[in-house]
Amino acid sequence: MVTGFLDKGFGIKDMTEIRSQCAFCKHFHRKVYTKNACDAFPDGVPTPVIWGDVKHTKPYKGDHGIRFERVGKLEGKTKR
Repeated sequence: MVTGFLDKGFGIKDMTEIRSQCAFCKHFHRKVYTKNACDAFPDGVPTPVIWGDVKHTKPYKGDHGIRFERVGKLEGKTKR
């Protein structure tokens, strides 16, 4: 039997979502596999944000003032 995302409760939608703007944001919780969460939306990123219908560079209801910030250099070190 083949095991993978579908066997663990992840669907095609979940695999597609990870390619959204959130995957490139330093606030995204990469270690949380049961939901798409981040510092701005700890209880789950709203569908319009995760799917990219809304660019999270401007305020969005419930984001606690935290916006998209691209992952990159952190405190003088280059992320590998």
